[in-house]
Amino acid sequence: MRKCYACDNETGDSLYCLHCGALQKCLNCNHIFETDSKFCGECGTEKGKKAQQQEHSLNEQQSIHNENQPVAHASSATAVNQSSNGAVPVNQANAQQPAKKSLNVKWVIGIVAVIAIAAALYFFVFNNAQGTPEETVENFISAMDAHKNEKMEALIRPSNRKELMEDVDFTDLPADTRFEFLGVGEVDFESDSIAYVEADVRISSKTEGESDSIYFDFELLKIKSKWYIVDIY
Repeated sequence: MRKCYACDNETGDSLYCLHCGALQKCLNCNHIFETDSKFCGECGTEKGKKAQQQEHSLNEQQSIHNENQPVAHASSATAVNQSSNGAVPVNQANAQQPAKKSLNVKWVIGIVAVIAIAAALYFFVFNNAQGTPEETVENFISAMDAHKNEKMEALIRPSNRKELMEDVDFTDLPADTRFEFLGVGEVDFESDSIAYVEADVRISSKTEGESDSIYFDFELLKIKSKWYIVDIY
């Protein structure tokens, strides 16, 4: 299963990560991104954009063709008259002007559509990551698995962050320790703004050869339509 280079969550075949909204493939060559670089390492196209197709003009060839056409000569009598009058025949044919390049409207509309979809996905993912107690708990476990303290802190109520983050200590664990969210056991609502979630988490380490499934109990509080963790048992 492919994982997102930005948040290390599983993304499957999605174009955008459903956890952090990061674009997973180059829109120009479908190269899968492995790092958080600004440009595609395969074709050099900037992330979120397509390489503009180059338009090839035939005007130059047409101009060369016109220049090689023989110029019609005046009749002998006319030439004599013009010579006696001191007149010199002049070729007044106008050179063909090169056609102006037209703006590729379809390409512009496509780019705008891609940007709009990316913005909508970003808004949906980041503004609904704490829409339910279960989503908050799952995102917290994913942040633990990635060892991303900032993401974990963002899911904890501000007044409880210092205390809970002191309990989340990875120093005594192997470097390859993984936290896999297996699902939710029980969800109890004490009120519309207080909930208790039981989460099944598998903790494993290849170097230690261990893998155990453990239940964590989370207490959550709803603040302004978002659920925050206030305690972990």
